Amino acid sequence: MYDLEKYHHRSFPVGGRTVVWFFDEEERDASKFQPDNLFILDENGKEVWSLGGALGREDTCVLLRVEDGAAYFTTFNGFSARVDVLTLDLTRRHSQR
Repeated sequence: MYDLEKYHHRSFPVGGRTVVWFFDEEERDASKFQPDNLFILDENGKEVWSLGGALGREDTCVLLRVEDGAAYFTTFNGFSARVDVLTLDLTRRHSQR
């Protein structure tokens, strides 16, 4: 995971976990975002899920919505899915080309 002090990010508490998205709202060029920039941390701040680990390849989250215990995301390469923040199950997988 990237340094929380160094990089722009947004945090979303969900139960005892936190969704962390390294994202600069001022940057308009998505190719300049950090790769593998979406993480879920446990109650102790330990990484328990990462975008890169879940996809098995490098990609960048460009859209994120967190609601009802889930994180819905879309990547730069057109992949979108839902991850349950507590169970870490990845569902609703969809790719666009």
